[in-house]
Amino acid sequence: MSKAAADTHTAFRYMKRFRCIGGDCEASCCSGGWNITIDRDHYDKTREAMKATPATRQEFDAKLTRVKTVARTDRHFALAVLQNNGDCSFLAADRLCSLQTRFGEAVLSDTCAVYPRSVSRAGSRLELAGVTSCPEVGRQLLLHEDAMELDLVPAEPFSRPRTRHVLTERPARAYERYHDELRNLIMDLLSENTYPLATRLCVVAYFANRTLPFLNAETRELDEGRLLLEVERIQDAGVRADLHREFADMPIEPAFSSRVVLALLSARSPVAGLREVVDRCLSEYGGAAAVALTPLRAPSPEHLRELVLAYQNHKAAWAEYAPRIDGYFTNYAKNYWALEWYVSSPNLLAHAVLLFARLATLRFLLLGHPLLAASRDLPAADKERALDRAVVETVQKFSRAFEHDVKFTTSVKERLASAKMVTLAHAACLASF
Repeated sequence: MSKAAADTHTAFRYMKRFRCIGGDCEASCCSGGWNITIDRDHYDKTREAMKATPATRQEFDAKLTRVKTVARTDRHFALAVLQNNGDCSFLAADRLCSLQTRFGEAVLSDTCAVYPRSVSRAGSRLELAGVTSCPEVGRQLLLHEDAMELDLVPAEPFSRPRTRHVLTERPARAYERYHDELRNLIMDLLSENTYPLATRLCVVAYFANRTLPFLNAETRELDEGRLLLEVERIQDAGVRADLHREFADMPIEPAFSSRVVLALLSARSPVAGLREVVDRCLSEYGGAAAVALTPLRAPSPEHLRELVLAYQNHKAAWAEYAPRIDGYFTNYAKNYWALEWYVSSPNLLAHAVLLFARLATLRFLLLGHPLLAASRDLPAADKERALDRAVVETVQKFSRAFEHDVKFTTSVKERLASAKMVTLAHAACLASF
């Protein structure tokens, strides 16, 4: 039997539902100033398709430029030339790709054809997830309770051979050996909506903390018996109930989480798109927020207290909708573990803390979104619609600014670790923000 015949194709349900909405998209992937990489194979196919007339040959030369540094590879061979407004040169007035319209999808680079899809392989199983820098992916992921169910699907979405992660059938590296099993365990813990999301996140962090000494990137010989005991322990409903009570009684210092949020926003706020979201959010939280986010300046204790109070007031005003907000971020958290494999971090706890920092920042931006302020006195159905719109925009802008920059993400991990912020206490603070 061939390898292709043996492959199993799966997709999370939100990606099974996803369809590109093209010119109707409010944040086209063909705009926004992104570098659009062209692989050598599709560069050649485009050149062949556009050689028919002097006009199309001239257009090809004007709109694609080969990478001229030593960084050029077959995968990173050329770049699409951007217009002054950040749009791809092939983006037409109808907000559709003129290259695809004229010559078909076959000439599109892997970057353009695959986005916003992300494919990973675990043994013979291929898995399709998506990135929330695409607003339609965000809608399908965040607004549907069953979004993270995993379904068998046809092979068609996997036609391009690019994969984000690859795990062999029997990984030699101890840290990778139980990736699927541990990821599924974490998904199950996050799904237990008997408890608020803050508790579920803390339970994940608790498990990660207990496995920290023997399950990490430096592990050479995995104590499988010890890992099994920890898995069985966290699967005990009584243990989770005890943890819920402990975390609920734990004194939480919101100033720490506020500093982390402000540090992330200060580092990324100049990125196109996010700056506007941050500015609007800060105007809702008041003057203390704007001062606290002054670049290269640590917030004073007074401004931090004012900001925390303003945030807590917004959170209290929307407390009735906490389960709905938890639903959004539960799916976001599950997608994080599906999309960004924990083996990219030094240990499970470090991976969890990075997620919790993102969630704290997203919650801060969402609760300060002007759409929420404008709907405060409206009927419940209008408030729910405002929340839905606000969370999709917030997550999309955040994703564009944070999640596509691998160097920045790595830097955040390193800074959290060097500042000794990868602890269960820090995780609990961020989870409860």
